[in-house]
Amino acid sequence: MISLTPYRYTFYYSQLRWRKVNAMIEMLDAVQRKSHIMDTAVRQYGKASLKEYVKQFRPYQGKPLQPADDFLKFSGEYIETLLGKEIAQELEKVLRFPLLNTANHHGVDYFPPSVQGNLLYWQVLKENGIKTNYLPLCSFGIVSLSNSSYARGITSYANCDHSFRVPIFPKSMENKMVRNVSAFTEEQVKHTISRLDTEFQDTAATRDIRDVLEKHYLNKKVLDHKRYGDQAVLINKMLSEEMYPQGDIPQMIYLEMEQIINQLLLKDLKDENSMIYRILYDNRILGELIKQIEEGDPFLTTMFFWGTDYAGRRYALDFCVDGRLRGVTLAGEYVELAASAKDIAELIELGKIVPSGYTMAILLSFARGYTWLGGYFQGDYLPAWQKGTAAAFAKTEEYHGWGETILRYNCAGYISGPVFALNRSDRGLLAPAGPLEIIRGGGINSAGLDDLMEATVVDAHRMSLSCSYPELVPPAERSDSWCHKVGAQLLKSYGKHVVFDARSIQER
Repeated sequence: MISLTPYRYTFYYSQLRWRKVNAMIEMLDAVQRKSHIMDTAVRQYGKASLKEYVKQFRPYQGKPLQPADDFLKFSGEYIETLLGKEIAQELEKVLRFPLLNTANHHGVDYFPPSVQGNLLYWQVLKENGIKTNYLPLCSFGIVSLSNSSYARGITSYANCDHSFRVPIFPKSMENKMVRNVSAFTEEQVKHTISRLDTEFQDTAATRDIRDVLEKHYLNKKVLDHKRYGDQAVLINKMLSEEMYPQGDIPQMIYLEMEQIINQLLLKDLKDENSMIYRILYDNRILGELIKQIEEGDPFLTTMFFWGTDYAGRRYALDFCVDGRLRGVTLAGEYVELAASAKDIAELIELGKIVPSGYTMAILLSFARGYTWLGGYFQGDYLPAWQKGTAAAFAKTEEYHGWGETILRYNCAGYISGPVFALNRSDRGLLAPAGPLEIIRGGGINSAGLDDLMEATVVDAHRMSLSCSYPELVPPAERSDSWCHKVGAQLLKSYGKHVVFDARSIQER
């Protein structure tokens, strides 16, 4: 039996009427212990519907320390290059509202918590009076191809007893940062289709994967791009068109944030009054941050940049008070780089370093006033960065008011994790639905989404266990046959949330 806090004791046992705690609740408790922000959401909003949950999110309405016009300019240029002027202009109207979904890894996105979290973000914007036909989603390419969203290939959840992954890129590239990956080729896609035909059993999962490969990955506009990151933007948009075919839900536009953030950083490195310049080159501020590290803060780091090795993989670099970057590559090679503002700009343009998440938060949130909504862990590390940065500025009279402004932002927003749309396998078990399952089920419209969002926050986290449990709980700590147990429990309680039923597919 698990040890329950007083809240969980009251909540769970009132719901179960003193029956024995089942395996699903034990697993949800294990997941909550791994993610503080998820635990907070379940404890504070467990009985509330998702419709009520999304009403809490509001951006900071005060004046930021730096204007955001440059962010809008660089975002517009990036979007227009990929998708055209009309979409860029439409998205600019949304991006002016300083509330961003920053939960997603870049790549073609098949991960149900982020895909369904995008819909919750749309509901947040609607609650704030923002109307749009296109939804901007901030995604980050400093993750590896083998990250939880599996940018290396395609994931189907149609089998339910396990996620079914088919790679496109070779295993030798799995640790390469997504932003450094060249475009997949027609040959690679056709080879993947051939493997489906010869190596895997014909199932709903393989049929769905074959369809998306033939329809989208072999699309000439997709194959014409030279970067996988750009290909992913197009495919994600195409998938969203199919997921929401009635057109009453926005098309999802993934913004590869490094492509935009790099431009902000290069601009701010020329401005001695910018926040990032002051943090990097005023040793009073940098010294305070380093002191916090030495005192054992587990989240705040002075790692402002990742290094990029010969294989496009990232490695940690320390920004030191003597004006040098120091680190060790994955191959064990010691690296020391000059780190003046001019040096950093050159290294960024050469692709030898990339800004870390902390640097991105300084540039876009703390300096330009954008509130971030994240996933399982952002609600832990972003408030720590916020608190530590504000404390460093507070030590110096010259920066009076900077720390106070930074502390006014809500950095604990959590939107990517709850799940409310499920699929049923041909064995009858249930699991979260990703894009392929939603498309095969005929898609979702606004009215259908409204019904699905009647789910409570605690129910939405039970429905997400097939994704969150293996993501957060190490293999040695997992319950035996956990996936089957979750699928069977979902079947008993959440049948009304099924948007795709593999048993209804007719053989072609």
